Amino acid sequence: MKIKSVAVLGAGAVGSYVIWGLSQKPEVRLGVIAEGERADRLRKNGCAINGRIYHPEVWSPEKAHNVDLLVVALKYGLLEGTLKSIQKTTGGHTVVMSLMNGVDSEEIIERTEGTEHVLPALIKALEEKNDGKFNYTGNQKPIIEITVNENAVIHFELWPEIAPIACGSVMQLAEKKIFDGRAIERLEPGFVLQPLFFDGVDPQIDIMVEPEFKTNPENAKIVFERGIVAMAGDPENSSGSQYYITLAASERLNGNFTVIGKVIDGWDEIERLEHVEVEEAIEPQSGFVYHRPVKTEMITKVRCIK
Repeated sequence: MKIKSVAVLGAGAVGSYVIWGLSQKPEVRLGVIAEGERADRLRKNGCAINGRIYHPEVWSPEKAHNVDLLVVALKYGLLEGTLKSIQKTTGGHTVVMSLMNGVDSEEIIERTEGTEHVLPALIKALEEKNDGKFNYTGNQKPIIEITVNENAVIHFELWPEIAPIACGSVMQLAEKKIFDGRAIERLEPGFVLQPLFFDGVDPQIDIMVEPEFKTNPENAKIVFERGIVAMAGDPENSSGSQYYITLAASERLNGNFTVIGKVIDGWDEIERLEHVEVEEAIEPQSGFVYHRPVKTEMITKVRCIK
């Protein structure tokens, strides 16, 4: 079968790699599957890949129905919540190819689509790491300064001795001003404050790194108490950008996420944020329910000051 149309579900790092490659194939009609706010954002901003903006078509699952090839490039933890979208997209001759982490992603998709639609595959790409930019090797504890709404400041120290890769990634993104000018996306009173959450559009942010809570026993030993700073992720990966601050002790986090440091001051601002009004929100692809501030709380800038 000749592939004439391709839909990509998940426009993060792996999905963007596919978009970049197929954008150079004018004979292939290419679209990204998205709904709601994410679809609007993709139509407006496109996908930033290696400093260039790409504007693939944006399709709902219904519009993408019966596409020749469906590339599933989601984070593993989102797969179960998107099976209905995959089912709506898959037509009689659609081939579904999973490029996800997780050894059973194809088996999960086969539950709804059948083995005849699923093509076993893997992706192999090189990630350039120059001068240790994803691996901090200094002998000091760097300090990250977060400015909220232009005037309030929160400081946390990084612990690169137990998480050099994740700390290096956060420092690099701060240096590049990638965190600047973004509204706080997730706020769970009594649990976590997470500035970035489920972006899935900008590959500058959708970065996955080695899960150092698995590779470094000292990291896994850290007890999650109030003020611990850690990285979001799933059992197989750790985010290189989506850091969060714990607002209370949480045993269920212990040993399951990469710890990168701890808040050292700025508690007045954290306590203020804990008491702002929040509203329920739903991550459109997975159906995950979370909370976010009703009134915009802006991360003006994030810098490494030491």
